[in-house]
Amino acid sequence: RSAIHAISADDDRPLEFILEELGRWYSFDVFYTNKELKEIPYSLNIKKHEDIAHVLKFIERTGKVKFEVNKNTIIVK
Repeated sequence: RSAIHAISADDDRPLEFILEELGRWYSFDVFYTNKELKEIPYSLNIKKHEDIAHVLKFIERTGKVKFEVNKNTIIVK
């Protein structure tokens, strides 16, 4: 699989897809408190070197999920 340097999700992509790519870029694991959270669709454009905290806050602003960071794991609530 080729390296991805940007996520361009003009069409809705599941949160799981977006966080898997971000996890590769920033070396973190993702834990979902509810598996249904994986399927929430998002449309966004992210470049590889954006601040991960900024990206997570942007996603949280939708009011659909909250993130908790614990060492190298992001917990999706």
